[in-house]
Amino acid sequence: MKFSLYKFVIVLVLFFQVALFISLNTYLNALGVPYRYEERRSALMNWANTHTPESMAVFDREVKLLDAHLQKRAIIMFAVFLTIDGIGIYYFWNYRVKSAPDSK
Repeated sequence: MKFSLYKFVIVLVLFFQVALFISLNTYLNALGVPYRYEERRSALMNWANTHTPESMAVFDREVKLLDAHLQKRAIIMFAVFLTIDGIGIYYFWNYRVKSAPDSK
């Protein structure tokens, strides 16, 4: 089997993309994400001070909005990575049918 630099680069990019996808979509403190941070913080403080079902419902709604945002972000990132992979496979891996050499 012949070593191909292009195939090695593609595989390296794929591993880099997987590592980047995992690292950017793993949150040890998801509540600290900047998306709607002030609204989420105020809902949490309101729930901590009052302990009513209404304040808990508001906080749960904020957490669900955060989860939906993080999920959309991951889907968009996955689509971008898939597009980059498709372009890389098209240009570097070269799956097109090659013509047979002329036998004269």
